Amino acid sequence: MKLNVMMAGLLTGAALLAAGSFATTAASAVDLHFVSGSTGDDLNFYAQEFKKFTAQTGDTVTIVPMPSSTTDQFAQYKLWLAAGNSDIDVYQTDVIWAPQLADQFVDLTDAAKDVIKDHFKSIIDSQTVNGKLVAIPAFTDAGVLYYRKDLLEKYKLPVPKTWPELAATAKTVMDGERAAGNKDMWGFVFQGNAYEGLTCDALEWVKSYGGGSIVEADGTISINNPKAAAAIDEEDAKRMEEKMRTASFDLNDFLAQFKMLKKLGPLENILGMLPGMSNLKDFSVDEKQMKRVEAIVLSMTLAERSNPDVLNARRRQRIARGSGVSVTEVNDLLQRFGQMRKMMKGFGKMRQMMSRPGAASRFGLKR
Repeated sequence: MKLNVMMAGLLTGAALLAAGSFATTAASAVDLHFVSGSTGDDLNFYAQEFKKFTAQTGDTVTIVPMPSSTTDQFAQYKLWLAAGNSDIDVYQTDVIWAPQLADQFVDLTDAAKDVIKDHFKSIIDSQTVNGKLVAIPAFTDAGVLYYRKDLLEKYKLPVPKTWPELAATAKTVMDGERAAGNKDMWGFVFQGNAYEGLTCDALEWVKSYGGGSIVEADGTISINNPKAAAAIDEEDAKRMEEKMRTASFDLNDFLAQFKMLKKLGPLENILGMLPGMSNLKDFSVDEKQMKRVEAIVLSMTLAERSNPDVLNARRRQRIARGSGVSVTEVNDLLQRFGQMRKMMKGFGKMRQMMSRPGAASRFGLKR
């Protein structure tokens, strides 16, 4: 296997490059110390691979385990390397650490020349700093789409090839399966936790629209471009649609929409573009009132905006003082917001009814 060849090449190369620092256990054998984070079954996997390496070379490998947190690993690595620690011979690193640790690592270009061709060029390039290859891959994380062929056939859908196609396909399957009684069906499952995996998802999303990589190889900040904006705007629109459909729209969302409207210009101009609104005469918007509304929402904490139900009399008084308005105005805003959420919930129920098979005909509508 390529991985076996890589392990042998990497460890043998490390021994050749710095053999003087290793403890000799036989005339030509060395004892290597390999440090790696502990996640899942990886340390057991490495132990099995290193047994094969020992059988082939006579050299032994001692695994030094580390915490699973990459943040803790990186901090410990920096301490060891800065102190000139010679106890560790081979480090397993994260793909993004190469520039920060390059000065302390040896150049593997010659030692790894026979296995470089087995890896993606982009990964080798990412581990090359100023012409010096400081690491080579032990494995590659790559996004893979697993899909249910039976469900695609059931709903007569092709395999999606773009993110919008994936979203539409997943929703069609999920809605159909839930309508049939499978309430636990989810159309698409992904790594949505707030960590670097989610950042990778976002990068893939933006790049698939031709929006670049946020920071390009030459250091150019490229995220501020129309294609990247289109990707982000589409996702925001879908998220907002879902919040409105499920009546989970909160005051944080209200504030975000409010700020977006402000960027578009005076509200009279925006409303004037809507069908039927341009015929209204003497139509005006109280901009001062809009500013007071914004001040009220900004005077709330994030938790209060997320759950306005916690706003008791004391909190409302504090918000009124912070925004420079009366408690009555705060109460009026919260009452209107509550009514709006009820209305959204009603629309959401109506939409769910209309999405069921045969619903359109029962309402006398044609699709």
